[in-house]
Amino acid sequence: MSKYRIGIIAEGPTDISVIQAIIKNAFPDKVFLFVPISPTPQELSMQKKDESFGWGGVYRVCKNLHDKLQIAEGAGGKFDCIVVHVDADIAYAKYGDIGELNPVIDNLPCGKIKESYDEVCVKLEKILLDWIGEKRDDIAPCIPYICTETWVGCWLFPEQRESVAEDTEEHAIYDLLYKLGIGKAQKNKRIIRKSEGRFRKCPNGYNNAAKLLSDKGWYMLANKYTQVRRFNEKNEGNYNLIFFILKFVVYNKDGNVVMLRLLNKLDD
Repeated sequence: MSKYRIGIIAEGPTDISVIQAIIKNAFPDKVFLFVPISPTPQELSMQKKDESFGWGGVYRVCKNLHDKLQIAEGAGGKFDCIVVHVDADIAYAKYGDIGELNPVIDNLPCGKIKESYDEVCVKLEKILLDWIGEKRDDIAPCIPYICTETWVGCWLFPEQRESVAEDTEEHAIYDLLYKLGIGKAQKNKRIIRKSEGRFRKCPNGYNNAAKLLSDKGWYMLANKYTQVRRFNEKNEGNYNLIFFILKFVVYNKDGNVVMLRLLNKLDD
């Protein structure tokens, strides 16, 4: 069976755990080799990065992606797909927030009042490609709205689906997930803790969450939250490539369905 080599560029270690779990469960008949490009394996092991984790690191890697890929692919071979993750909250951020005085294109903030979540994510997909600066068919944008914890909260606590929704503020999501994770019975679902009055992520909790995503119960949940359909067919060289669009369907408080994209390119 062919093994698909997937490169991942993400804001932080917990996002990588989630992305790997999502892809493996979306395509259970495929075999994947996941290669963290940023954070690097060393940074993941140390749970530490010189310039700290976050969207700034994704931006800087994307600006120099060509050089980064030459090193990574030189060591292990060409990637079938490169997942690039940012949380959608950056739509309301500024480049100055990451100390960038001369951005590639000054296109942040891009989110506007009353825009749909899907419209915001489409804009952010374009911004990711602007950062990369070259046309590539192997890039798969992964943009949770408003943050990765929205997705994780939905599959860990499906009964709280309406409280962990796209129209929920990020701080409120963290507060709810912190409270839901209190107590020994919820140890395996504890992804947020508090330290010195601040919310902190629990890396082991995200690893446990990724394992829970593999349980049989996930497949019943996936029927409600996930749709996979063929998006587009393209020919590239000697490969017949199929683009799949994986849409995470989450309901907001008004009962409207919102779909978020994670594109994956696989051989047919």
